[in-house]
Amino acid sequence: AGDGEAAESSDDAAAASAVPAAAAAELAPLLHLLARCCAHEKVLEAARPLAASEGAADRLVRLLGSEGAPAPLHAAAAAAVAALAQGGAKGKAPFVAHAPQLCASLVRLIGGGTGDRVVEQAVTAVGNLSTHGGFRKELVLKQAAVPALIAVLSAKLGPAARAVAVPNALAALHNLALLPEAAEALATEKVAEVLLAHLAVAQAAAGGGGSAV
Repeated sequence: AGDGEAAESSDDAAAASAVPAAAAAELAPLLHLLARCCAHEKVLEAARPLAASEGAADRLVRLLGSEGAPAPLHAAAAAAVAALAQGGAKGKAPFVAHAPQLCASLVRLIGGGTGDRVVEQAVTAVGNLSTHGGFRKELVLKQAAVPALIAVLSAKLGPAARAVAVPNALAALHNLALLPEAAEALATEKVAEVLLAHLAVAQAAAGGGGSAV
């Protein structure tokens, strides 16, 4: 009986990984709209209970883990997670049970060469989740998020994606550095060079010279 159940579970996982093109084309704009609407506090407060009670969190995590899904759908699902998970512990609550799969999928998308928009939204989602202690541990100890986020700082992204991804990657790294294991990974010459390069750019944008940022 055990073998039969395992095979059934495997079939279910395979089915979940396949997202029909028509469904993806319809879902992506809806999820982006949800993410934008969640910028309004009242909408966000109304959406969070639905995410918890209607299985929406589970569906979003499955979409992010679907390697066969198109990039626009991955970007839209990551944007929805980022929107719902913003703020305090209440926003993260629907996703806590899915932390291993969610974090693994987001880190994979950040480093997977899946397009600027996907990286931008996945980094934003990681940044919002990283304020939660449980997600910090998952991201650092099990999913190697630190190297992926460091790579974003010097990645070849378009100006629009870079303007979002880099500040959010820095914020995520700041949060993850609260764990000693992450602090050790950040204390390298390579990371120092990348951060100093960004500091120089920020100083130039603020007026140049040695002025404070």
